Amino acid sequence: MRRALIVTYPYFPSYHVGVRRVAQLCRYLPDHGWEPVILTKQWDGVPLVEDAFFGGLRSNAIEQEIGYRPTTIIASYESKDNAVLRLHRRLVAAGAGGPAPLGAARVVARKALSATYWLFGEWPDRFVGWLPHATRAGVKAVRSLDVAAIVSVCPPHTDHLVGGSIARATRRPWIAVFDDLANFYLGPGDLRDSSSRAIAKRINKHSLRGVQAVTANTPHMLAYLAAEYGVSGDVMVPGYSPQSRGAPPRGNRFRISLTGSMYLSEQRPELLFVALDMLLARDLAAREQLEVTLLGTRVEQSLRAMLAGRPCEAVVRVIERLPVEAALKLQRDSHLLLVFNQCGPQTQIGTMSFPSKMYEYLGARRPILALPADPGGWGEEVLARTGAGQSADTASEAAALIARSLDEWRRSGRLTYCGKEEAMEQFSAPSQTRVLATLLDRVADSNTRRVKPRAR
Repeated sequence: MRRALIVTYPYFPSYHVGVRRVAQLCRYLPDHGWEPVILTKQWDGVPLVEDAFFGGLRSNAIEQEIGYRPTTIIASYESKDNAVLRLHRRLVAAGAGGPAPLGAARVVARKALSATYWLFGEWPDRFVGWLPHATRAGVKAVRSLDVAAIVSVCPPHTDHLVGGSIARATRRPWIAVFDDLANFYLGPGDLRDSSSRAIAKRINKHSLRGVQAVTANTPHMLAYLAAEYGVSGDVMVPGYSPQSRGAPPRGNRFRISLTGSMYLSEQRPELLFVALDMLLARDLAAREQLEVTLLGTRVEQSLRAMLAGRPCEAVVRVIERLPVEAALKLQRDSHLLLVFNQCGPQTQIGTMSFPSKMYEYLGARRPILALPADPGGWGEEVLARTGAGQSADTASEAAALIARSLDEWRRSGRLTYCGKEEAMEQFSAPSQTRVLATLLDRVADSNTRRVKPRAR
């Protein structure tokens, strides 16, 4: 049993989709000969302002999620705040329409500081204050625990800086797991100009120096990393955990549900609302039979504003975040599960970001309705490969699909599920963890042949 150091800023008792992802890796890596050692931040005590990004859920159910309690190394966080960073913030605010316009000298100062922001600012993200402490703790852990390989999990981007620093200091192989491209994406929709994009690319390349392999959340993401940064690896998605299943309870409601975060700048919930309005206008009984739940979107206020005054407001529930167990139960109790695909500018070059809830839905074995069809293509490939659902590009198409499903439920009390078991199993957490284990075996064996032990 070899050891792998997993670098992850978020971890128990903080709890969100990224922590669940790490828990899956910890649960199944030992089946392939790898014992995980966790390097994380101190999460006990008062949450930092920076950590609001991960949401407010907490959980101590490590043994229930993983099956055991992995060895855990804690490294402290230190704020990156400094006088130069505060000056840059003031200049940026003034340039964005502050009370006094910027003079020529201050414009030059702002541009100079922006160009060198990575030297003094919160680069690559607000969690970079963890970098020096995590690197020291990680190097010590690698040497004292005889760790054979490093795995860093992004987001956040800072995890890759930590993983690379430890790997270079200890001469251990390093795998970078990309569940999200974070600041590594440079292209349409990244809000950068060409000069800042070129600077960011050079810095990103430098931060990935020495990485032996990467994993990416979609084939397009993997191809992008290869083209832009010259790295290679394999696709590894956040697979679903095997869970108890069965037919949803009958009841007197046809239940449609979405669980998880939503990003209104890149997703289109209005497609659903228009489709429901159309359905309710021609099917009067649907008002009493439909129950649509949007759970844990983190944009509840905006969604309620979008629904206000619409006919479908009567059948749509917008609910704040609940514990994961409650979200999984809602999936199993539903007849139809919703996914809103990303529609941002980055889809011009393929699916760079993809809702991980799609894979959870495969585990629930409930039909999926994706809105709209994934412009980047990966979502359509997953649905076609697994047979687990359909997509609709327009509100009319969505209304027709929901109407047909509702009619089937009225006749039989259930929906026919056409998922292909063998294809869906490939997206399970055990199967996806095998991808990482295979890469770990490869880079560790290669490193053993290449690097001779130093004399003691």
